[in-house]
Amino acid sequence: MGQWIETLDRLVWGPGLLAALLLTGGMLTVRLRFLPWRRLPWALGQALRPGNANGTGLSPFQALMTSLAATVGTGTIVGVASAMVLGGPGVLAWMWLSAAAGMATKFAECTLASRWRTAQGGGGPMNVLQMGVGGRLGRVLAVLWAAFALCAAFGIGCLTQANALAEIARRRWGLPPLWAGLALAALSLAVLAGGAKRVGAVCGALVPVMGLVYLAAAWAALLRGRAQLPGAFAEILAGAVRPGAWQRAARWGIACGVFSHEAGLGSAGIAAAAARTDHPARQGYVAMTGVFLDAMVLCTLTGLVLAVSGVLGRAGTPEGLAARAFGQLLGPAGTLAVDLSLGLFALSTLLGWEFYGETALCFLTEGRGCRGYRLAWCAAALSGACLTLRRAWTAAELCNGLLALPNLAALWLLHGQVEQLCREFEEKRNGTR
Repeated sequence: MGQWIETLDRLVWGPGLLAALLLTGGMLTVRLRFLPWRRLPWALGQALRPGNANGTGLSPFQALMTSLAATVGTGTIVGVASAMVLGGPGVLAWMWLSAAAGMATKFAECTLASRWRTAQGGGGPMNVLQMGVGGRLGRVLAVLWAAFALCAAFGIGCLTQANALAEIARRRWGLPPLWAGLALAALSLAVLAGGAKRVGAVCGALVPVMGLVYLAAAWAALLRGRAQLPGAFAEILAGAVRPGAWQRAARWGIACGVFSHEAGLGSAGIAAAAARTDHPARQGYVAMTGVFLDAMVLCTLTGLVLAVSGVLGRAGTPEGLAARAFGQLLGPAGTLAVDLSLGLFALSTLLGWEFYGETALCFLTEGRGCRGYRLAWCAAALSGACLTLRRAWTAAELCNGLLALPNLAALWLLHGQVEQLCREFEEKRNGTR
C-alpha cells in the first residue's frame, strides 16, 4: 500500500501539475493587469491592520492569520531544508517564481471564495465549485475537493504537526511523547471548543508572535553570516539555471513554494469566506499577502541561513540541518530559536487545518457530526504525538496535490468573474464608480 501511495504521489506531483500551477498563476497575473504585484504595498497595509470581527465572522486580519497559521508550518523550516538538500540552493529562485505567480492565484481563489460564501459567512472552494461552476460537474468537483481536504487535514495538518511537536518536547525537555500528546490534545480542545472565532483570535495572537521570533533569529543569523551572502545569492541564481541541475531545482523549488504558500490548492479560501468584508476583491488582496509573507519572507530567510552557514551537503535530517545552521551562526540560542519556531509553527498549522477540515466535513455532511470532528481531531493529535509516522507525509503530500486539480479547474472556468470583481473594486477604490 505504501509503495502505491509513493508512486501516485510522484505521478500527481509531476511536471504536469507544477507547470499547470505556474501557468495558471501567470495567466491570472496577466489577465488582472499585474494588479496583485502593483497593489502589494497597499494590500500589506490593509492586511496588517487588526480589525474587529463582525457578528459570527472573522475580521480580515483574523482570516489572514488563520490562513497563515495553516500555511506557516514546519514546512517553512523543514520543507525548505528538504528542498535545498534535494535540489540545491537554486530551489530558492524557483520558489520565488512560484510565489510571484501564486499571488494572483491566491487573490483569485480567495476573491471567488468570498463571492460565493454562504449567507451565514462560510464556505470555500466547495461553494465556488458547487455554486460558481454549478451543474453536475461543479457538484462532483466540490465533493472531491472537500474529501481531499478532509484527508489532507488529518495528514499534514494534524498527525505530522503533532509528531513534530512531540519530538521537540522530547529532545528539548525530555518529555515523553504521551505527555506531550495529552498536553497538546487538551490545549487543542480548549481552543477548538470556542469554534471559528476562537481559532481566529488565537491565530491572530499566535502568528505575529511566532513570525517575529523567527524573523529576529533569522536576521541575526544573516547578520553574523553577511560576508557569505553575495556568494550565496550567486549560487542560488546559478543553481537555478545550471545545465543538468536546473530541472531538479525547478522540481523541488516549485513544489516547496506550493507546499509553503498553498496558492493553487484553494485551502485559504475557507478562511477568506469566513471574513467580513465590503467587497470580495478586498479580501482577495488581503489573502494574497500571505504568499508574500510566507514564501518571499520567511522561507527565503530559512534558505539564506542554510546557504550562508555551509551546512548543505552534510549528513543529517532536514530539521537537524536547520538547527545546525542556526546553531553554527548563533550558538545555543540559534538551536533554541529553531525549536521554539518549529513548535509554534506546528501548533498554528494544527489549529488552522482543523478549521479547514471541519469546514470540509460540514459541507460533506450538511452540518452533521462537526462537533464530534473536534474530538476526533484531538484524539488524532494525541496519536500523532505517540506514533512513528513513516507514510503520513507522503499521503498528505498526495492529498495536497489532489486538492489542486479541482481548484485549478475552477480558476480557469471562472477567471472572467475574478476579472470583473477586480475591476469593480478598483473602480470603487479609485472613486470612479
